[in-house]
Amino acid sequence: MFKRNSIKILSSLAIAGVLLTACSKTPSTEQASNAQEDHSLEQVKKNGVLRVAVFADDPPFGFVDSAGNNQGFDVALAKRVTKDLLGDEKKVEFIVTEASNRVEFLKSNRADVVFATFTVTPERKEVVDFAEPYLKGAFGIVSPKAKPITDIAQLEGKTLIV
Repeated sequence: MFKRNSIKILSSLAIAGVLLTACSKTPSTEQASNAQEDHSLEQVKKNGVLRVAVFADDPPFGFVDSAGNNQGFDVALAKRVTKDLLGDEKKVEFIVTEASNRVEFLKSNRADVVFATFTVTPERKEVVDFAEPYLKGAFGIVSPKAKPITDIAQLEGKTLIV
């Protein structure tokens, strides 16, 4: 269970993400920007809805339940950000996305923000802006104390459970 302070911190970071989600303008996108709507916080407030791209098939982050409702960590965080920005978590519109079209959804103004395990990379930073990460994942290897794994080479040829 999250403590109130953790939720406030996550909300603040996510709100910063909304503020920074606007596409970067390059010479090729400058002309097209006239046809696109504004991604700014002011425009989101004027529209009265926050359009959030989320995954539908990535539990526990984003998924669609048996009743057809969006669920998951990213969905809950998006609802909280929407409540903080617009006063009502029901003013969120979820747009199902896939990893391959997250950037395009932002560039084409189909979504205001992406909450879909969107890792910051140098290539992506050239195209869209990012908030600070609200979740950091890590991978590790578990082994018995009597047989510690200290080097990846020890796993060569072994059967692993993922």
